[in-house]
Amino acid sequence: MWKVYVDQENTIILYVTPASNDLNTGEAYSIAKAADPECKRTLTIATKIDTREKASFVEQFKAMSSGLGVVCVRCRTKAEVEVE
Repeated sequence: MWKVYVDQENTIILYVTPASNDLNTGEAYSIAKAADPECKRTLTIATKIDTREKASFVEQFKAMSSGLGVVCVRCRTKAEVEVE
């Protein structure tokens, strides 16, 4: 069922993955890449960005930033929530 939507040329593909994993692995990445090989319609969203080692993530970030780009998401810590 999802293939009908992903294959449409006017569909934006949101590829959401935790940064604790490699950005360019997994089934969701395979689906996005098959439907949009040039990443012109794909926006990558990396969650849990604070759990990743910066040095190794930067290279993958640069490789994935084609197309619509990459958005990184980090949840606030308990201390940050309590400050407010």
